[in-house]
Amino acid sequence: MEKKYSLINAIFGWISFTGAAIVYILTMEPTVSLWDCGEFIATAAKLEVGHPPGAPLFLMLGRFFALFSSDPSTIAMCINAMSALASAATIMFLFWTITHLARKFFDNQILTASQIYVVIAAGIVGAGAYTFTDTFWFSAVEGEVYALSSLFTAVVFWAILKWENAADKPHSDKWLILIAYIMGLSIGVHLLNLLTITAIVYVYYFKKYTPTTKGIILAGLLSLLIIAFMMWGVITGSMEVASQFELFFVNVLGMPLHSGLIVYIVMLIAALITGIILTKRDVTINIKVGIVTLCAILIGMPFMSGSVFLWLLLIAGIIALLYYVAKQNPVVLNTIINIMTVVMIGYSSYAMIIIRSNANTPMNENAPDNVFSLLSYLNREQYGSTPLLYGPYYNAAPEWKADNSAEVKEKFTYTPRDGKYVKVSNGIEYVFNSQFCTIFPRMHSREPHHIKEYKDWAGIKDGVNTRKVFYEKERQSYNVPTFGQNLKFFFSYQIGHMYVRYFMWNFAGRQNDVQSHGGIINGNWISGIPFIDNQLVGDQTFISEKAKHNPTRNTYYLLPFALGVIGFLFHILKRKRDSFVVVLLFILTGLAIVVYLNQTPYQPRERDYAYAGSFYAFSIWIGLSIMALYYYAKKYLKHGGISATIALLVAAPTPVVLAIENWDDHDRSGRYTARDFAYNYLMSCSPNSLIVTAGDNDTFPLWYLQEVEGVRTDVRVLCTPLLATDWYSQQMMRRAYESAPLPLKLTEKQVAKGIRDIVRVQESSFTQGKYVMLSDAMEVVRDDDMKIKLYGDSYNYMPASLLKFPVDKKQVLSQGILSLKDSLLIAPEIKIQIKDKSIYKNKLVIYDVLDGYQWDRPLYFTNQMSAEEIGLEKYVRYDGFTFKFVPIESANPRIPHTDTDVMYNNLMNVYKWGGMGDSSVHMCHFNERTTRVIGIRSMFNQLAMDLASEGKKDSARAVLAKLKEIMPDWQFPYFDDAIIYTAYAYYSIGDNKSAQEELSIYVNNMIQEIEWFNTLQPQFAALVQKDKEEYIRSIVQIADVVQSRGDTKFMEKLEFEWKRIEQGYTLEQILISTRNSQ
Repeated sequence: MEKKYSLINAIFGWISFTGAAIVYILTMEPTVSLWDCGEFIATAAKLEVGHPPGAPLFLMLGRFFALFSSDPSTIAMCINAMSALASAATIMFLFWTITHLARKFFDNQILTASQIYVVIAAGIVGAGAYTFTDTFWFSAVEGEVYALSSLFTAVVFWAILKWENAADKPHSDKWLILIAYIMGLSIGVHLLNLLTITAIVYVYYFKKYTPTTKGIILAGLLSLLIIAFMMWGVITGSMEVASQFELFFVNVLGMPLHSGLIVYIVMLIAALITGIILTKRDVTINIKVGIVTLCAILIGMPFMSGSVFLWLLLIAGIIALLYYVAKQNPVVLNTIINIMTVVMIGYSSYAMIIIRSNANTPMNENAPDNVFSLLSYLNREQYGSTPLLYGPYYNAAPEWKADNSAEVKEKFTYTPRDGKYVKVSNGIEYVFNSQFCTIFPRMHSREPHHIKEYKDWAGIKDGVNTRKVFYEKERQSYNVPTFGQNLKFFFSYQIGHMYVRYFMWNFAGRQNDVQSHGGIINGNWISGIPFIDNQLVGDQTFISEKAKHNPTRNTYYLLPFALGVIGFLFHILKRKRDSFVVVLLFILTGLAIVVYLNQTPYQPRERDYAYAGSFYAFSIWIGLSIMALYYYAKKYLKHGGISATIALLVAAPTPVVLAIENWDDHDRSGRYTARDFAYNYLMSCSPNSLIVTAGDNDTFPLWYLQEVEGVRTDVRVLCTPLLATDWYSQQMMRRAYESAPLPLKLTEKQVAKGIRDIVRVQESSFTQGKYVMLSDAMEVVRDDDMKIKLYGDSYNYMPASLLKFPVDKKQVLSQGILSLKDSLLIAPEIKIQIKDKSIYKNKLVIYDVLDGYQWDRPLYFTNQMSAEEIGLEKYVRYDGFTFKFVPIESANPRIPHTDTDVMYNNLMNVYKWGGMGDSSVHMCHFNERTTRVIGIRSMFNQLAMDLASEGKKDSARAVLAKLKEIMPDWQFPYFDDAIIYTAYAYYSIGDNKSAQEELSIYVNNMIQEIEWFNTLQPQFAALVQKDKEEYIRSIVQIADVVQSRGDTKFMEKLEFEWKRIEQGYTLEQILISTRNSQ
């Protein structure tokens, strides 16, 4: 019977894999997705270097899957399929994990048919439920690292359970070595997998030792120490050791670059091989301990901080532990060194990063081409640091020195110059006064919008419930948060909003997929059970039709949650040790990550993907609920088969409900928006152009399209945030495919790390209020000897805030930047005003581009704000997806002018729309939000109104028809003031009927929302008051437009609709009052 069970278990495991694979492949995105997917797919396709800390194993596996593509346009689909198959494999290992734990409820007895039935049923229900959970399904259908990371988590947890079964057999330690190897490999995907170490340690402890309170505590501390050794010892510590070898061999011995790294690698390999041999031979314990200690030092285990004392303490601790282990069982030393070896073999995937970086690939983020830059890359220094155990509050004041300069800790690194490594600045960290610091700091960001949210979430009222701190050195008082408020933010926002909400999305239900920053309208969890939901997000009886039928409104009636709780309680009751291990997995991949991330409010997107491991653990309990149901059914029915059937019938609806509810909004098949929006950006550009981008979603898809599909490689993408780094600026000075280098006068040395990171604007009496030639000003900036002293430091400076540079009219026309019809409008010079007191390197590089600008390479921006930050807002033309820099000054900088011929051709003939108007394609919130960020409705409105003003009403009508085709209300709900301008455009061409139709839909959407707001209890009504006021303002604005167009018929309809929500005043009265007050 046992063999039969093993066969059935294996078969159903593979069935679960097949079923999940079919689901994910059917619903995966056929091309690139938004966010980091474009970057990951691009770097995988050509083995290039992505953002820190890199994912080299993911990239190599992605490259392997890319080989199966039929042409470049299907590479993204192949890499997405890798995620789908990795996710399906995760489901398979989850199935086997659940059946392993379920099998143990029968205390190793030979299983009967009904027991096999119930164990397999547990696996099916638990794995099936997780297959269709919101978070995991989202990651399973796109080319990102989280699907593969989940697979590693699933495999190592399954492997330690396999070891548990074989622990008393010869050679069982091979499972531990396999786990270590997978851990090493997982570093090359994502570090989340390391959090399973604690659960693994406890499985080992419970199997090998008789549990005691002391033993449990020590095992926990040991597991945390192992995690620390891996994260800050092996991963970065090994590079610290390698960097010292490199520095010695290059700077002291005068050998070539990388020679120290090569010597280190050779020595490490030799030490590990020697250690494996010696620990198997009959040599003294001192020799064995010595060689293992040497290997531990070489792989960086003791070097978790900059403290020499801690290094020595850890080395002493390692030696003591090794001696203790050796005396207990010398064979374990061989296992330890084998584990070290396979971890380093897995970790060696990072060799790809430094090798490919030295090849100067077009995408080479952070340029980790030497051991020092690789160390910075691994430490994610580009993103700064976040305090965890001790740090400042958001309004902390710095310590001041005697010379009135702020006290800082300077950080240094080394960079190669002329065959040697030179010590350079690597940034600073301010030292804050201790009165403004706290243990466990949660409210640390100094960004104004973060501070506002801190106060809202923690209930902070300055001067009312804060600590009054008088800072003697500044002779002023501060309102400092209390530690209680610090904890309130932690529990309400970081745990409640950023974890519990995500947890309940997956196991209770989800209100919609609109990103939530608080409130009751968007992104909350719901259950579908009225009395619960009404307490959470207000009475749901009268919610709008749009909200009620939103595909992303998913309700599971708490079924998955209830089963998980049943399984959890039963697991604790019957299998305390096993449940303890799963609880640890649940906490360390959930709440522990919350603590570690220390997230600020207003995250760019929802972060539920970070906690997938925690939801994985909970799904184990969903499966084990079958065991509880079976146990209690059998207790009363005394029949195994019937009890198993009842248990399955009770639990089986849960994965079915999850599948039915989630399918429509997780089906990405047919969606090409991210790819097509990138195409539109690039195709807006003339040949050999420059395009300035601002963030992830207007940069990564462009990289993908150029690197993978080879579209418009003559266009050079300039990502503004990355231009602030030395490596990116230097890469822009090199040719990439058909794109020539940037026309920079700054040299690579002049934009190196620590040089011109900030340039101060320092006007003199000669330059103040006067326009200075940009070339003259930039000569001062580029002069290495001309600096000013400020706060104890020397800075390069910009000598004027008003700049100008000439326009070569002949070149503008000959290069096609403008056409002949615009020749009379061309300005003789461009005038720029710098509004900030400092210029960061990213803006400085663009000013240097303008200084060397020969009007031979068209310059585009993906948004108007980017042009405004440079001071060019008056000189851009609205071409659709892009704003083109042209030497024509707009009368109103807020409303850039258009060339209707160019814009019409782009919108009607050139651009692709990715399935936006296709009823079979689901558009998620981030796609909808991206259309608003890009301003797709606005560009159509602008073009239609400009065409109407030119008398081209038929063309305007065609433009508006195209807009309605690609952005219908049922796909992109009308909750956007851009609809008012759509109606205005219709009025402009005399199509009152279409204007009324558009406005009717918009008004009806808002009226339904306001009607729901009016039914809410006061505590909920207060949370939607701002939304209500915005809707009312929009309705009044509509009334103003309608009345100004003389549309009395629709005005009457508006007044009628208005009575549904407002009884005090008519719209006419409000309009009269508004006009009188102006």
